[in-house]
Amino acid sequence: MDNQYKAIAGKNIVLGLRPEHILVDEVLDSTSLQATISHIENTGSDMLVYFELNGIKMRSAFKEQKSLVAGQRISIQIENGKELLFDAKTEQRIYPTRK
Repeated sequence: MDNQYKAIAGKNIVLGLRPEHILVDEVLDSTSLQATISHIENTGSDMLVYFELNGIKMRSAFKEQKSLVAGQRISIQIENGKELLFDAKTEQRIYPTRK
């Protein structure tokens, strides 16, 4: 992503994350973002974990079943290389670039 910094310098950008690329861990880690689970939805094939991070409502989705409960503090990480960046004005994706 280093080469992409020139393309976004001085622009307002929007960070896009797919729920399956937001990693949740029950172990609190001081190097990770932390949030409190608001509620959990088990769809059978997926587990959806809802939480709020700095006033933004978010959710994570994953296949494995974890022992999580509403009200529990969790560590949040973004899967490396899975972030999406958009130009806030044009809404065009600027990272990763389309090939």
